[in-house]
Amino acid sequence: MAVVQTGVYVELQEGVTWSALRQIATRAEMLGFDVVACSAHLMPLEAPGGWSLDVWPAMTAAALWTRHIRFGPAVLPVTFYHPAQIARLAAAIDRLSDGRFELGLGAGRHEDEHRAFGLPFPGHDERLAMLAEGVEVIRRLWSGQRVTFAGRWYRLEGARAEPTPIRGWLSIGGNSEASLRLAAAHADEWSTTSAPAEELAARLRRLDELLAEARRPTQAIVRTLMNGAIVGRDEGELEQRAMRLVRLVPRLAGRPAREVIERLVNEWGWWAGTPAQIAARAASALRMGFGRVLFQVYDWEDVAALDLLAEAVVPLLRAEATAAAAEP
Repeated sequence: MAVVQTGVYVELQEGVTWSALRQIATRAEMLGFDVVACSAHLMPLEAPGGWSLDVWPAMTAAALWTRHIRFGPAVLPVTFYHPAQIARLAAAIDRLSDGRFELGLGAGRHEDEHRAFGLPFPGHDERLAMLAEGVEVIRRLWSGQRVTFAGRWYRLEGARAEPTPIRGWLSIGGNSEASLRLAAAHADEWSTTSAPAEELAARLRRLDELLAEARRPTQAIVRTLMNGAIVGRDEGELEQRAMRLVRLVPRLAGRPAREVIERLVNEWGWWAGTPAQIAARAASALRMGFGRVLFQVYDWEDVAALDLLAEAVVPLLRAEATAAAAEP
């Protein structure tokens, strides 16, 4: 089993306030999580009309509120911003945080929010081509050299970006062949979301093949799984947390707690249960080849759930990793 890295993933667009984000970021750091990641959307996807914090001021605030934990968007659609803007903003926040910022990029997938804000939403293959060009632009600007670039989507003429990042961490999220190939060639991390075990295993195998083609060692890239988790010490606590989610996800309304939990597990791919049960599911992902697990936080007011994950789930993962490393 790989070294265990754990983190929390905040659905930033679903009504998260400044005070709530500060509490999550600082609490996650205090509890010993390695990463606090966030979504990057322009509007709520579940409950219309709520707050939807923009990723860049949110990440700037996280840089100032915390001291040790790494943080960043997972993932930011390249369709939202010009890659030169992304390169400059990411480098500035990385410097502000002494090298703790982790930039996650993807091709975008929600047409409605693009349409709502007047942003082009080309087809899937075209968005992936934009992502590939965007990654090249960002990597070249991060070098500190003058960049002239003539692509299909982006053009630069002698652009130079200062400051450059301290760490320059780049993650690619996505499951298509093109996304995996791009990650294998250029990324420090590849991230994905919950899926059946056989699908996840197939993606990991393909990533290893593409790393070999790119002549990069398998350990050159961190493999991250972001998964929803609803945890309770017993059935009653689990059901209470399920009903709290209903107010944040209106499409779950009108169902009893047990049915909500079953839907989260069967349709959304969430992990649900006691700390031991959550740890078993997360450990299975780590044994499969993932090096980092992010627990998705929908109920941003439920700090006690973060405490329970840190106190009763993460230690079980670390103990299993230690035992696995000691085996001959």
